[in-house]
Amino acid sequence: MNPRTAYITAPLLVLAYGAIVIDIVIGFMAADHDAMGPLFEQVQAVPGAQLVIHDAGPFLFYVAQLALVVHLAAHKQVKIWTPALVAVDLALPLVNKDLMSVGALFLLVSFWPLARRSIPAARRTSVHA
Repeated sequence: MNPRTAYITAPLLVLAYGAIVIDIVIGFMAADHDAMGPLFEQVQAVPGAQLVIHDAGPFLFYVAQLALVVHLAAHKQVKIWTPALVAVDLALPLVNKDLMSVGALFLLVSFWPLARRSIPAARRTSVHA
């Protein structure tokens, strides 16, 4: 991996998965569901936490996902329709939350060629007992 890519990717992953990690940690720290409320309030009391963790982080993840697919299409690594499917996936929840499963299907279709390309390499490496 290119070191510049790592410097960009790592913060985006932290921003994208920060809310999930906070939810899991608070879930383990709390004795029951009622005890989770004050812990969440403590996290949200940190200046900028709401913006970075819950608002900007996930948004930047989706923007980066679309930028990555556009970059791959520009270098002819994926078909030209792949960024269009990813963009539709990102727009569908804005239209109606019930369409998220349709968007997930679009992502599956758009990334399937990338997954298929990596499967033969995994099959070549076998473990012998």
